[in-house]
Amino acid sequence: FAAMVASYFINEIAYDISPPPSKNLEASCINNSKSLKTIDSGDTIVANNTSISQIHNDNFTSNSMQNLVVTNDIKDYNGVANDTSVYGKYMEKIKANRDYEKNDQKFDTKELFVKELKPIEFSLPKKKFKNWSILRNLLYRFFTVYRLINITVLTINVLFFIYYFFFTNTKDKLEFLSSSQITLIILINMSISVFIRNQFVQNFLFWLVLQIPLSAPLSIRFQFSKVYQLGGLHSGCAMGAYFWLFVLTITLTKDYINKQVSLCTLVLNFLLLSFITTIIIFAMPKLREKFHNSFQATHRFCGWTSLLILWSFTISFTNDLNKMLNIRQSTNRSDPIPLWKSLLSSPEFYLITSICCSILTPWLFLRKIKIESKRLSSKAILLTFPNSRKTFCGSAVAISHSPFGEYHAFATIKTPKKKGYRIIVAKAGDWTTDLIEYPRNEIWIKGVPTAGMMRVEKLFKRVLYVCTGSGIGPILPHILRKHPEKSKLLWICSEPEATFGQELVNEIKSNAGLDAVIHNTRTQGRLNLVKTSISMYQEINAETILVVSNPAFTAQLSYGCNARGIRCLGVIFDS
Repeated sequence: FAAMVASYFINEIAYDISPPPSKNLEASCINNSKSLKTIDSGDTIVANNTSISQIHNDNFTSNSMQNLVVTNDIKDYNGVANDTSVYGKYMEKIKANRDYEKNDQKFDTKELFVKELKPIEFSLPKKKFKNWSILRNLLYRFFTVYRLINITVLTINVLFFIYYFFFTNTKDKLEFLSSSQITLIILINMSISVFIRNQFVQNFLFWLVLQIPLSAPLSIRFQFSKVYQLGGLHSGCAMGAYFWLFVLTITLTKDYINKQVSLCTLVLNFLLLSFITTIIIFAMPKLREKFHNSFQATHRFCGWTSLLILWSFTISFTNDLNKMLNIRQSTNRSDPIPLWKSLLSSPEFYLITSICCSILTPWLFLRKIKIESKRLSSKAILLTFPNSRKTFCGSAVAISHSPFGEYHAFATIKTPKKKGYRIIVAKAGDWTTDLIEYPRNEIWIKGVPTAGMMRVEKLFKRVLYVCTGSGIGPILPHILRKHPEKSKLLWICSEPEATFGQELVNEIKSNAGLDAVIHNTRTQGRLNLVKTSISMYQEINAETILVVSNPAFTAQLSYGCNARGIRCLGVIFDS
């Protein structure tokens, strides 16, 4: 919570003043000083800004005629119409007559208007903190909500340690906290780390955030939309538990020397430390990206092993404490306390039990189901789940070839006029390559549909979707559900028809609206990403930009927009 509040005030520095819309097109008109009473004809109209002025009736006042070009053939503007990197498709056919009325005389459009368009370069809003690039990079590159939460949790753990180590009156600094107290702190950190990853907890948190009404201030809605970055709590608490595990190892070693704990307890502690170390090493972002299969294997199997060791350690450690307590009570001639009673009265027992329940929950929904595989190309495949349980817009399901194999989550897409849903799988590694080259009729699903980053789209009135390649998958459900006038799509892809099939591309085009921009990098070249996105953002007066792409693309656009005061949300590696 503290990290979310800090993020609110840090990020709002950039969003206090929204940049004014920039003009993209300039058109000239001859005889514009002469009075034109009405206009009721024309074929194509190009406005002096990025919005299209469309005639819906026969009356169009002369004041609106300034800086307009009327022409008979849109081909006259092919040079501009094809330049989607700056202007997009800002031309629209308008059916009307071809006569104008001026002083009771008739004139042809060719006599009145110059068929010439003068484009002016779109100017980007200036970056904040112009002379403070280090501060700007810290604010918009480093201090994400994910990292703020991670740092906050670690700081709380370290400050707690410093307080008890330096500011408590103990003769022996190693006795500032007992081993049982440190064990409790470790388990509290572990519990939070595991709970925040539970699918039901995630769905509940997203549901809670989505209760914020659209009438709420945009700044508040934008900050709470970062709920998908709560993975920082998972990693922060896990690292906090690891830190305290080191402290416990030192304390238990001292207790073993003083014959207060058994050798079994000490050995189990070292085993737990080694397995947790392995998990954390492979969870580092760079290693996780490079050795993703190893990351999943260590996270699952080392995690399960650590849980068994944790149970054994808790029983052994409780037994050691119970023996010491019984020795003290024997002097008072009290009855010895049985081990099971000591376990049931300890908070550690219930914390470990809750951790086990949280980890076990997704596996209770493990199932093998029949699917329909349609290979779109050598780079993509469409999987249809005809008889599966209902999903919701912005959700994802985890699938695998085998029940205990490598699981990957993919966004669910509603099947038009049919029961079930679809997912798009694009070639990204050995696992996806195998799925595309060898289509299957059955597949394993673990857990329930879980809310993802795109779920927060419901917090905004108008959004700009920006994606590359298979990033269209998480966005497509929202395109199918939302009215085109309330959103706009920028899809950057190399040969979309050849990669994803003509049928799927046609479905995207028919639902994304006339203003959707599908940029084929193979034929149209590279795109000025930040400039185009901000231009389209301002055109529809969007409240935010939602990005689904690879880490480099996402980081580039997120920084380019947020540093200029344009609200932008992008997927993170831990989303």
